Amino acid sequence: MSDIQENLSKALNRSKSYLLAAARGDKALFLTYAKEKQDPSTEASAWTALALSTYEDEAALQAAFAIKQFLLDSQNQDGGWSTKPGAGRSDWTSAPALMSLRAIDQIQNKSTAKQNINFAFEYLLDSRYFAKPATRLVTLVAKGSGALNKDRGWPWDPDCFHWIEPTAYALLALNIPKRPERNRVAIEHALGKAEDFILDHACKGGGWNHGNDITLGAPLPAYRLTTAEALLALQARKKEAKVETGLEYLQSWASQDTSSLSLAMSILALSAYGRDCRQEVQFLMARQESDGNFTANITTTALSTLALAAYLQKRSPLFF
Repeated sequence: MSDIQENLSKALNRSKSYLLAAARGDKALFLTYAKEKQDPSTEASAWTALALSTYEDEAALQAAFAIKQFLLDSQNQDGGWSTKPGAGRSDWTSAPALMSLRAIDQIQNKSTAKQNINFAFEYLLDSRYFAKPATRLVTLVAKGSGALNKDRGWPWDPDCFHWIEPTAYALLALNIPKRPERNRVAIEHALGKAEDFILDHACKGGGWNHGNDITLGAPLPAYRLTTAEALLALQARKKEAKVETGLEYLQSWASQDTSSLSLAMSILALSAYGRDCRQEVQFLMARQESDGNFTANITTTALSTLALAAYLQKRSPLFF
């Protein structure tokens, strides 16, 4: 085993211990955003379950399965999830929850979530961005009926505009292999529209920011984190020129030690496309504390774990 592999294995063992210690709950494990007492977090629980599912030992897998049960129990009646159980209407955290359910369900001996997964697919299909009636009328008058069938992604909240990040999460959730047979045509249509939405909003010079690439006629800058998220979501469109320029933009950040979250997402995206990310891995490992965390935010530690596991194992639940 090379030095880098040995160091990665040690780092992953530390982060596993940290995530297992952070899990809490009497009847089902769940995760909060930080280790101090807080409400359960759908997002933190989903990413942690995914991270723990990359280990082969019994303790990590059993914890992942228990968190999966927490997600099943906290699913809303419309098929989605709220930021935390009982917080109100479903929102963007439905995508990480579905992503986690789908990935973990496939590694258990038998599926226990087929109905919940089908229900969540229907929620995601229904929760894409739809312009308000007044906006549609103005669009119709100004640009014609063709403009009403514009590319669209997903919002953070049902009343919000569509943005790159929630759209990327939804695409990841829907693109994990072995999609349900029902609604196949609707799913493929939604995937195509969402991918086109991301591609249409690529920034000048490569990469993506949080939403529009141009505002009031001025080009907007791309960001490392959102570029990595967009590239992860566009794995099915690898031959697109904007994907290539996005990868070049992301690799231009290789020498910059920005944040644990941006490094983790960069490693995942570059690894998904077979690009070199050794410098990013070195930066991320150097950020790990002795107790295994990469920052106080548990979601970031879970994503950092996913990233290092993907680099070491050459596979990931987020690769398709």
